[in-house]
Amino acid sequence: MIYRLKQVRDALWGKLEPQDKKLVDKILTVEEKSYFYSLSLADQYHSIKVAKEAISIANVRNLNLDQNVIIRAGLLHDIGKSGFKITLIDRSLPVIITKISPILSKKIASWGNGELIILRGFYLYWNHYQLGVQIAEKLNLESNLRQVIKYHQEPVKAEDQLLLRLIKEADELC
Repeated sequence: MIYRLKQVRDALWGKLEPQDKKLVDKILTVEEKSYFYSLSLADQYHSIKVAKEAISIANVRNLNLDQNVIIRAGLLHDIGKSGFKITLIDRSLPVIITKISPILSKKIASWGNGELIILRGFYLYWNHYQLGVQIAEKLNLESNLRQVIKYHQEPVKAEDQLLLRLIKEADELC
């Protein structure tokens, strides 16, 4: 729960530094950047933190993964949220309701496909990975990046590829 409080803090006060923008511009393609920069500022900040945390973990563990691939995976893992503008309340409410009743939260998410502003946070919470896979297919992303986007919300499994496990761990810490 502490990490959720950190996410709220970051959503309120987190900002992109010039070196963050340089990293995004260096690593992502023009098309990928258009989706990344259509994320809310809070989601951009979160994605950059995930990318940096994943690099840090990979370096500490001497993982044999391409650093540019790790950074791209971190930057793009929540790409299904691009184009949606939601408030901090809309972002927080699904998390709280899910802790109390995941079934109710999923039910709320199914009402209206995110058209109603009040339900948009629930819709994104439960469906951003599916929307992200559609974007990944449009961008013709590599299969390992598609796997990260599709499965990053699920608990770590033994059969997960190394990059997916890394991003899941970094995402939980951020």
